[in-house]
Amino acid sequence: MNSTSVPLEKQLQILYKDFPKSLLRHLNFFDLLCTSIGINIFFLGLAALSNIRRWKMRGKSDQDFFLPFILAWIGSFLWTVYGFLVTNWQIELVNGYLTAANSVVLIALYIYRIRKVHMYHILQFKKSLAAVIFITGLATGSLLLLLAQLPNITSVHLVGSICSCIQIGCACTMLYMIVLAIKKKRIDFIPFPPVAQIFNIEFQVTLYSIWIEDFYLLKLGRIHLGITLEASARRLTINVAKIDDLPKYGIYGPPDPYVRITLNQKQVTQSKQTRTLKNTCNPVFKEAVMFLVSVGEEDLENTSLVVSVMDALRPSCPSSVIGEIILSKGAEEKSCAEQWRMMLASPGKEIKASHTLKSPSE
Repeated sequence: MNSTSVPLEKQLQILYKDFPKSLLRHLNFFDLLCTSIGINIFFLGLAALSNIRRWKMRGKSDQDFFLPFILAWIGSFLWTVYGFLVTNWQIELVNGYLTAANSVVLIALYIYRIRKVHMYHILQFKKSLAAVIFITGLATGSLLLLLAQLPNITSVHLVGSICSCIQIGCACTMLYMIVLAIKKKRIDFIPFPPVAQIFNIEFQVTLYSIWIEDFYLLKLGRIHLGITLEASARRLTINVAKIDDLPKYGIYGPPDPYVRITLNQKQVTQSKQTRTLKNTCNPVFKEAVMFLVSVGEEDLENTSLVVSVMDALRPSCPSSVIGEIILSKGAEEKSCAEQWRMMLASPGKEIKASHTLKSPSE
């Protein structure tokens, strides 16, 4: 045996020690989350349909609380619209399926609820239902007309915000049902299978949002870069290292990303960009971009760098900008302002940082 070879026991120790880090480095947790949620949503649809079987066995649905089903239908419909706006066929497919399943459940809820109710209450219920359908249809039509007039990115955030509000509403109805269950000392009116599946899905999303430190889960990626100010040479250098977890866009798949850096100083704008990398959500650039700048204190205080991550697949599309950050003394993002402040305080030294990409300003 070669004396320089590593003993098997030592190799196993190294493998055991490095395996978790290696696994975390190669796994794409966003893809795993999407796969898991997709599977859970499929079973959520089946769980919702299980209520129809229960109503059929009972001969009525009067004991079940109707609000969660209505909110679930509105939420899944709006998420379908959201998928259309961001050209993501997975979101459209999953939520289209949920919308159809919830439609069937609502129809069954209506049928089984009115069969065991007095005629007067049936008429009152039908009037109320007609009013709800009319108001919902009017609100939906108005929303779609509004979205048609707004820029794409504004529409995306508007629908996403409404969907988030619907989710909060669903969560509140769950709490309300818990309070009712405690008061009535029974839980037979709670649709347990869909509630359990919804809890499972929301728990996974919550864990993931904590993992990536993104409360709203508006995941646009994270850019790693360093900046250096060389006052004697009047040179500002930006080292673009890499970007993590850029989003895919439906049928387009992974983007062809490049970084465009725009310097604004003394009403003069300069732009430079990196090379384009093909078909990747985790590009590694390791490129330096340099600008000649005025190093006067007042000039530097009024200087800003706009770092935009672009997708070369859609150069003429309004959404070709995936996300951006702004580095300046007055930057809104704390990490961006801090990196700029440290650069000014340490001329000649590279200041490295990473920032979460934000949607481009209108």
